[in-house]
Amino acid sequence: MLLSFIIAALAGALTPVVEPHLGKLLAKALEGVLPEGEGLEPRELRVIAFALMLILASVVLALLGVDSSLFWAALGGGLGVCALRIIAVFREGGEGA
Repeated sequence: MLLSFIIAALAGALTPVVEPHLGKLLAKALEGVLPEGEGLEPRELRVIAFALMLILASVVLALLGVDSSLFWAALGGGLGVCALRIIAVFREGGEGA
């Protein structure tokens, strides 16, 4: 179950990396579908990218035959998405104290 936490945390941490590329793909795919001038909001794109990364993490876990836990995967993914902010808080707190 710890592996599901680690892989989901990596998936969450990679979400900001995947997000711009996914945005370009979705913009092309939705070009004729959405009215002109409308597109996905940044928050919507972040949620879609995060969901896709967690799906990818679950596929990797299934291929590895890992007995995964949804709780640990969700916790790892959530912490992974916020990893840079969490690290920055600890660095600032350590220097200012």
